[in-house]
Amino acid sequence: MHHYVCATDACYKGGCNAAIVEAHCPSLLDLNIPPRALSTHPLTLPTSRWGYDVKGVPENQAKVLFAERNFWGRTMAAVSSSTDPESYSGFGPFMPGFEVIPYNDVEALRLKLESDPNIVAFMVEPIQVCE
Repeated sequence: MHHYVCATDACYKGGCNAAIVEAHCPSLLDLNIPPRALSTHPLTLPTSRWGYDVKGVPENQAKVLFAERNFWGRTMAAVSSSTDPESYSGFGPFMPGFEVIPYNDVEALRLKLESDPNIVAFMVEPIQVCE
């Protein structure tokens, strides 16, 4: 999983950055742009199911939090969590239940988790897109 996560981030925005390849995953070049079907989108499905079946979230009320400045593809799910106008402008309607909080703001995350019992996941990338 570590190799895959590094591959998606480095390839999508890092252009196979040499420092990332050398420091984290020598097999990164073998993966080079993995299939979009394997990206973060399918990971939101089991978390929602867990929320409904285990946590007791009311049907169709599950929410997933994302850190701002994320980039995990060009699917409707991915652009639904984007804060980059170049990624989301001209698309839509967007996925319901996706909310964005400030990147690197633990207090904002804590407050959101404490105030909303329908949150089932928090998605943050190990390599966040710079402004």
